[in-house]
Formats: sequence, C-alpha cells, structure tokens
Amino acid sequence: HLADIVPKTQEQQVRVYLAREQVLRDSDQPQAALKLLDAALLEIPDDPDLLYSRGLVTAMLHMVNRHERDMRQLIALEPDNAHAYNALGYTLADQTDRYDEALELIKKALELLPDDPFILDSMGWLQYRMGNLVAALEYLQQAIDQSPDAEIAAHLGEVLWMTGAKDEARTTWRDGKNTDPGNPVLIDTLRKFGQ
Repeated sequence: HLADIVPKTQEQQVRVYLAREQVLRDSDQPQAALKLLDAALLEIPDDPDLLYSRGLVTAMLHMVNRHERDMRQLIALEPDNAHAYNALGYTLADQTDRYDEALELIKKALELLPDDPFILDSMGWLQYRMGNLVAALEYLQQAIDQSPDAEIAAHLGEVLWMTGAKDEARTTWRDGKNTDPGNPVLIDTLRKFGQ
C-alpha cells in the first residue's frame, strides 16, 4: 500500500509522491493531487518530475497562471525538456488565445523531439485553434499514425468534423473510445458534437 512505503532516499521520496499523485489524478481527485504536490514541492523544491506533474494537474484544473509558473521554472531548470515546452504550449493554445507564444513553445518542443506524437498533436490542435484546418489535419494525422491515443483521436475527429468529414470523424472517435473509453477530452468532445 502506497501510504505504508517509507522512502529512504530523496529519489524514492519523489517516486512515492508521484505514485500517490497518479492514483489521486486517476481517481478524479485533481484538487487532492495538487495539495499533495504542493506539499511535496515544499519538501523537495525544484524537483523536475514534481514540477511537471503539478503542471499537468494545474492545467487539468484550468489554473493557467500556476501551470505557466511551474512549466517556466521547469524550463529554467531543464532548458532541453521538450515535454515542458509542449505542456505549456498546449495549455496556452487550449485555454487562452496566446497563440503566438504557444507556437514558439511547441516549435521548440518539436525541434527537440520532432516525431513525438503528443507534440505533433499539440501543434495540430494549435493550428486548429488558429483556424488553419489543413495544417491541423496534417499534424494530427501524423500524431495518430504514431500513437492511437484517445485525446489525439478527439482532436483529429473534431478537425475532421469541422472540415465536413463527419463519417471519418465518427470513426476516429470510435477508435479513440476503443483505446480509452474514459478519456475526459474524448468524452467532452463527443458531448460537444452530440455523439
């Protein structure tokens, strides 16, 4: 049981915090996960894994300012962390209209990891939010070809729908649902389009 583990090193301590945080996040308790990560970062400041995890939770909670602070701190600690650039870029693209900043961040992430499906997904989603449907489809198709992830399927399906390819969108969403039926982004997208 996770609560009974007594970590001996700081690295073990971080792993225990991350495991407990993941359990809370997976059981739809992001506020409790955030509280745990806040405490963890008081105890172990500047830990990159804890900062990244807290950034994911604050993005989930639409706390853009806190998310941005953590991701920028992580980028300062690890200037080649493609996932930090991507997380911040995606959050800015998805939850704000700061598209130029998002574009620079996601471009940097793609320079560092050009074939990462989640970074390709972020660029595709940003292109969609900016109204560039053709570019969005290109990036999202590349992403889904590399990883049949439910969130990527949600994004690709939405762009397909908006281009008029509704049958293809439904198929893409169905495939995503088969991969991960509980994915919150996919569930929200299906609800948004009455599917």
